[in-house]
Amino acid sequence: MGDLYRSFATFLQALLIIFGTLFYITSHPETLRLILEKSLQGSGATVKNVEGSLPYGLKIYGFKYKDSIFIERVKVRYSLLSLISLNPTIDLVDVYGLKLYPERFEKEDEKSGNKSGMVLPPLVISNMELERGVVYTKPLANFDAAAKNITLRPNGVSIEKILADIDTEYGRARMDGSFKNMILEAKGDLKVAKRYSQKLSPYLENAPERYPVQLRLDQSSLRVSTTLKEPLSVRDVNVSLSRIRLSGEYLLKERYLKAKASYDLSTTILEAKMEQSAVVTLFGAYALKSRGAIVKSLHRLPFKKFDIDAAGDKTIFMADTYAGPYLLSLYSSDYEEFALNLHAKPHKIDYIENLPQIFSNQYIEAEANATAHLLPELKAKGVLKVDGNYSIAKSYFEVTKKSLLMRSEVKPKERRGGIWENLPDPLVSDIVTFIYLSGEKKIFNLISSKATVTLFEKSGSLNGWADIGSLVLEADGRVTKEGRADIDFDGHIDSLHKLLNDFNITTDPKIDAQIKSRFHLSLGEDISLQYKVEIPWYLVETDSQHIYYGLDSKLAGSIEKNLIRVDSYTAGFKDRRFEQKRPSSFRVDENLTIYVDELAILDSLSARGLYELKHKRGSFSLRGKNAHYKGVEGSIEADVDISASISDRMVEAEGEIFVKDALITYRPKKDFRVEDEDIVIIQDIKEPSRTKKALNIHIYSKKPLKYEIPEVSADFIPDITLWKESGKPLGILGMVKITEGSIDAADKHFKILPSEIYFGGSNPINPYLDLHIGYELDFYRFNIYVSHTLSKPLFLFSSEPPMSQNDIMSYILFGAPADETFGRGGELSGSVASLLLGSSLKKAIGGATGVRFDTLNILSTPDGRFGIEIGKRIGKRLRILYRNDTVSSFIIQYRASRSIRVDIDVKDTGQGINILYVKDIGKIKGL
Repeated sequence: MGDLYRSFATFLQALLIIFGTLFYITSHPETLRLILEKSLQGSGATVKNVEGSLPYGLKIYGFKYKDSIFIERVKVRYSLLSLISLNPTIDLVDVYGLKLYPERFEKEDEKSGNKSGMVLPPLVISNMELERGVVYTKPLANFDAAAKNITLRPNGVSIEKILADIDTEYGRARMDGSFKNMILEAKGDLKVAKRYSQKLSPYLENAPERYPVQLRLDQSSLRVSTTLKEPLSVRDVNVSLSRIRLSGEYLLKERYLKAKASYDLSTTILEAKMEQSAVVTLFGAYALKSRGAIVKSLHRLPFKKFDIDAAGDKTIFMADTYAGPYLLSLYSSDYEEFALNLHAKPHKIDYIENLPQIFSNQYIEAEANATAHLLPELKAKGVLKVDGNYSIAKSYFEVTKKSLLMRSEVKPKERRGGIWENLPDPLVSDIVTFIYLSGEKKIFNLISSKATVTLFEKSGSLNGWADIGSLVLEADGRVTKEGRADIDFDGHIDSLHKLLNDFNITTDPKIDAQIKSRFHLSLGEDISLQYKVEIPWYLVETDSQHIYYGLDSKLAGSIEKNLIRVDSYTAGFKDRRFEQKRPSSFRVDENLTIYVDELAILDSLSARGLYELKHKRGSFSLRGKNAHYKGVEGSIEADVDISASISDRMVEAEGEIFVKDALITYRPKKDFRVEDEDIVIIQDIKEPSRTKKALNIHIYSKKPLKYEIPEVSADFIPDITLWKESGKPLGILGMVKITEGSIDAADKHFKILPSEIYFGGSNPINPYLDLHIGYELDFYRFNIYVSHTLSKPLFLFSSEPPMSQNDIMSYILFGAPADETFGRGGELSGSVASLLLGSSLKKAIGGATGVRFDTLNILSTPDGRFGIEIGKRIGKRLRILYRNDTVSSFIIQYRASRSIRVDIDVKDTGQGINILYVKDIGKIKGL
């Protein structure tokens, strides 16, 4: 037992001596220096000074590695037991003043191995802190970092978590990542430096202060990407970018940069999805590609996708843009002079909105060649050719920083077709234009065979004139530097008919007028036009017998954007004048639809509706309460409610007119009469309109209206409908009730007793009559009844007390019975009485109506009634008689010579021809 104790004590003493010796050796500073020098031998790394010992930790000063890595101080803290355990662990490595020079890094030979001959075991660093690190790149990068759980193995390094703050001249970044399998991956955000955010501020709105960044670094490349959730807006151009994704990759071995970008582009006129890529080398060579897909466009475009391919280096630039039928190419060998070529394949230009169909149906081909100089100042010149179906245009242009000069020629390929199809021959000619624009003056000139236009602007003063046929136009105004313009135009047309004739334009009906106009045009942020138009006279000649005219018509209003206002107008029509001070307004949209918001008519009527010019169709309404009209025909007050639809195939109108009060003083006039038999009137027979018409207008009144002319006065109540079916003539349905009235003729006063006129829709209009006319003389009362139709009236007479038909007619015409009037004891043959009565009646009617007849006889019928015979001579040889006794008949009498007359008798029951030979027998010899 004592031996065992002595042996154990001896072992402990020896163990203590060994550990004490080892502790002394490891704690000695020279031991630490010796180990560090041995481990760094042959690696290219050196240190200036080392403090501490292996058991308690150490500090290294002035670490240097091959002129690429410099460290002011490295502090290492660990537990000796942890360091010598199976899993060696260092608690903390604190690095201060790290300087990295990436361009000085040398490529290592992967087969060379560790030249020091010392193999280090796997080592774990629990925490690592780095302060005031600098990476000497362009630009310079300062950073502070912290890392946890760093594992050092012979085949590599892994870092579980890295936190770093990086500061460059572009901005500050905070990154959070890891390093595994020789790959560094990190996420964070980047705050752009103030100097760059201030540069972007004038161009971008809503630019974020911080950008999310993703980073990946391996042995071959450095990748950086970001995604912006909020859209960016470009100031002043209404352009915004959204769903932005940016990525870049720098290939370390190949030493060039690849970049990609994708975003949604939105402007006021289109939306597109964009994808772009670029390759840039350190030697200045680059290649760019852009792809765009149109998602939405305000205007039609000839393409849905476009591509841009560009490449170049420090001296050469080439780019091609492909967009549907268009190809635009640019080339430069010095970035100072550029060659431009534009080619458009033959294509239809129907994508241009609101272009008249005559243009949109054309195919065009275009070619442009130009050269542009950027230095010492911008200058470009070239030629543009456009070849269409029916025209050829060629323009020469020269553009500098201060001016634009362009001369263009347009020549028709064919005199008929395309834009020239509907133009008169004088307008189908070569057109030459000249444009010069500079800071001091601007000139525009247009010359054709029938028109000359010149505009001249200098120092803000604008003048111009135009002669277009018989139209004379002058312009005068001012233009400001800010782009605002105020221009007055004065136009004068002595004869509209002559102006139209200058261009071989004819109208049907014939129209002529004198027109004076003045316009004030204001151009600024908005465009407005004030106008005043005077028409001293106009006339419309529908045919040789009908001419309509007006004097002193005026129109005033304004146009702003698509709104047309008529502030007031005065229209003359024959002896009538229509003045309107209520405003009217119209609108025109991009589809060439005219909206009539309100057209003021009379004092309270308003017309509203729309008309589509493209489709030639529209709908309108005319409504108003208590509308008044007063003119030479009389005065009227009415409520109107009418709706109408119009197209090139059909015109329909329906509604009602409620006449509240009226005084009609219109007397029908015979405006055209030729009595000379040697004058032959030839009228144009017009082709019937192919537009179908339908009409249903109800005209009525609830109280009597008045009709007054010097000879006639009547109160009547209308309840009629103007009715027309498609393809059928106009008819009138309803009735007119005459409540009372009077007729004054040949110093006699007749009373119109309650009567009716019925309209059954016949054509020509032939109403049924139910007229009752009364006449009183002394103590006698006479009644005249008119019945049947207007074309075949029947007359009945009665009296109180009862009298014979001869006495009734005698009293009405002469104021006395037949026996006193004609003598012979009252006995008078019917033919003689009728002759005398007819003569008197003819005189009475002629005096009352102004109608002159050669013959007007009263005929006695077998049943005791009266008939009538009216005759009129037309020329020397022709005479027409109308007879209505038992039947109605027309007799046409033609005198072939002094002795021979031909009578043609047309009756309801048939017709016949009589040839009469008349000879004065008193001249026969022997008698």
